[in-house]
Amino acid sequence: MSRFEHQSRGVRALIAASCLCAMSCDRDPGIAERRAPKGVEIIVGPEVGASGPAAGRAPAHTHDHAARWTLPDGWREVATGSPARLAVFEFDDESGVVSVVLTRFPGDVGGVLANVNRWRTQLGLAPVAEGDLPGIVERFEPLGFRAYAVTLVNEDRATVAVGLEEPARSRTWFVKADVHSEAIERVRARVLAFARSFVASDPVGER
Repeated sequence: MSRFEHQSRGVRALIAASCLCAMSCDRDPGIAERRAPKGVEIIVGPEVGASGPAAGRAPAHTHDHAARWTLPDGWREVATGSPARLAVFEFDDESGVVSVVLTRFPGDVGGVLANVNRWRTQLGLAPVAEGDLPGIVERFEPLGFRAYAVTLVNEDRATVAVGLEEPARSRTWFVKADVHSEAIERVRARVLAFARSFVASDPVGER
């Protein structure tokens, strides 16, 4: 082997070793890449750990551009079962396990009347007119929200639903529970307590 060939082989070996070193340095074994489905917002809860979401009165969710809320005693978070749901909570009632669904949509989703009539239709009730709303809608204002709640009963089926309009971000959150009519008053009190605990991430909406 000539001296030139020997030197060339040494240079190639050095280059190969450098490439291997660069590849190993770029890949940190302690870092794993995670991908989120396109268009799906990840909501991170500070109380969620290896054993799952914590129950109790700890804030369930808080992150940039999201609301904060407090879970009533005995509530627990469970799998949503659908990407359209931000969260699902359960609690035990005398009638059985009650599920409370949290969703969020852009805008006002048609406004108060449209949403009330949507819930009434789902329960098999006739729609109402704008003039009927004051008698069936309860309004309140958690920090940064304009909220309205309805309690609907049709024979043995009942629904309590809350719309929380967030003007600063032009979107509406919905809290809804469907239960047996016998349990509606107990469930209603707990769902409204949950809805009243909401605090917008930017209540003023101005900087």
